[in-house]
Amino acid sequence: MKYSLLNKQDVVRKIVSGELLLKEAMVEYNIKSERTIIRWLDEYQRKQQRENEKEISSTKASPIYAELSSRVLPSKLLENFELIRVVEKDKALFFYLEEYEKAPRGFEKDILIPKGFLDSIIIQDFPIRGQKSFLCLKRRKWIIDGLDRLVYSKWDDFTTLVRVTNEFGEYMKSG
Repeated sequence: MKYSLLNKQDVVRKIVSGELLLKEAMVEYNIKSERTIIRWLDEYQRKQQRENEKEISSTKASPIYAELSSRVLPSKLLENFELIRVVEKDKALFFYLEEYEKAPRGFEKDILIPKGFLDSIIIQDFPIRGQKSFLCLKRRKWIIDGLDRLVYSKWDDFTTLVRVTNEFGEYMKSG
């Protein structure tokens, strides 16, 4: 069943404000499925999150951008990772970095097929102007052509790039 945008917005507004409970909204607006309202609430929540995240745009070609990022982030980190974006969220700065597309150490002579990224690693860095700061690192993964063997840069290769606690470093080495 199709619902008008006006009804959808009205239902979400009333539920979020506490005027109506989910069951009451179903009766008042003749909505047959809870899942419909839950989907609307999920869409609303995602929209709110996007609006709350203030994205700081950057121009990678800008000399000011390069200078600023080299002053804020560990310099050796920028030799292996590209700063993709910076997001200010919940009074914290999130620096999103992706590993450059180059073969992992020891596999430079192999023919590698890129296969996306491993799960992100999030490291809390030193505060910047009173705000917490986090480095969100995405390492590339590759498959050796003909072997179907997954390879990637080991965390040991990056321990000198970022300042991490011994406990975190040991955790990463074990995984």
